[in-house]
Amino acid sequence: MNINIADNLKRLRKQREITQEDLANFIGVSFQAVSKWERGEGYPDITILPVLANFFDVTLDEHVGMDEIKNSKRLEGVFIKLKENASVGKTEENIRLVREEIKHFPNNYKLLLELAHFLTYNGVDDNTKKKNNIESMQICRRILEFCTDSNIRVTAQKYICYNYFLNEDNENAAKEAQNLPTFWDSK
Repeated sequence: MNINIADNLKRLRKQREITQEDLANFIGVSFQAVSKWERGEGYPDITILPVLANFFDVTLDEHVGMDEIKNSKRLEGVFIKLKENASVGKTEENIRLVREEIKHFPNNYKLLLELAHFLTYNGVDDNTKKKNNIESMQICRRILEFCTDSNIRVTAQKYICYNYFLNEDNENAAKEAQNLPTFWDSK
């Protein structure tokens, strides 16, 4: 289990726009101690943790990164369930599951990409397929606008290309394929 005090402390202090010295004076320690904590070379005394949490108006769990740990475990379980469902063709269930999780993690691009994926390959009739393909492309365009992970971005580009192809819009599919980084991606 990773305790994220260093990164959280630095982030919270910078959000408040205070120096290490200001924080140190408030809690009664040296600024070198605060610097050491932010570098991850040590931790505050357990009696100081509630003071820091109060100062930054966060819970102890937030301050030490427990929320991140819980969220990580939750997402890990979601991705396992998606894989299990996909292996037995439960696409509709996966779409419902991902939509529910996106309510909790609206900017998780891996989840958004999963939703785009399942929408791309789902639909019982032509109207549903077309509606799903359009939604998939909208999600992928959102990913391309905000996500910085190159692997996720390339996959989103592939889905856009493939959705155009599925909708028999070969001209736009070809344009999208030209924007992909490698020949292998554009096959």
